Amino acid sequence: MKIWIALLISSLLVSACGTSIRSGPSADVTPELRTRTPAPTPLPANLRMIIKSSSVSLVVEDPPEALSVLEKVIQDAGGNVMSASSYFYLETGSYASLNAKVPPDKLADLRQAAHKLAIQIVSDSIYNTDVSTQYKLAHEKLVKLNLAEDRLWELIATSKDAEMIESLSLLRELLKTDIENVEGELLRYEQDSSLANLDITLTEMTAAQNSLYPTAPQLILE
Repeated sequence: MKIWIALLISSLLVSACGTSIRSGPSADVTPELRTRTPAPTPLPANLRMIIKSSSVSLVVEDPPEALSVLEKVIQDAGGNVMSASSYFYLETGSYASLNAKVPPDKLADLRQAAHKLAIQIVSDSIYNTDVSTQYKLAHEKLVKLNLAEDRLWELIATSKDAEMIESLSLLRELLKTDIENVEGELLRYEQDSSLANLDITLTEMTAAQNSLYPTAPQLILE
């Protein structure tokens, strides 16, 4: 939470305490019904959250055809092709690329399927990003934000000062925005770790490469 919001909460808490002991007629104010944000589920102590990614660059005989083959292989493996495109350039020939989200346990098989289509493997990398610490920190922040929202609501529900209720309600809306942002961050970590990211680029064989690889392999679909 931003520092200014934290300072404002402290200021309003102090003011609310003063209001509770103020004598005299009270304002007839009824706070709006509360829609409570569900409390986050406690995390296991040994939680590990890993985002798997792979990038493959290949030279193939026919990039658009290879792209079509790979799209079907990925779908059959339970993955989703997020984007796919192919182009033709007079100087260099055809070019194609795709990005897919695939089950992590299928990533190695899909890379091998792509290799079988290649005349030449230009590059092939696979890397893991451990986001366990970032996920735990975001989760801890969400717990604290939910607690702060609970306490704000208690002040709203018990206050008899109309101006105080209005100020606290405004602050609660800001706090709920922070809660939604952190929940979105946690969801992105969960989604990114549940499916591996696969990027494949396909380039047509040039004349120079053709002299090195005079016989192109057939496209294989298993």
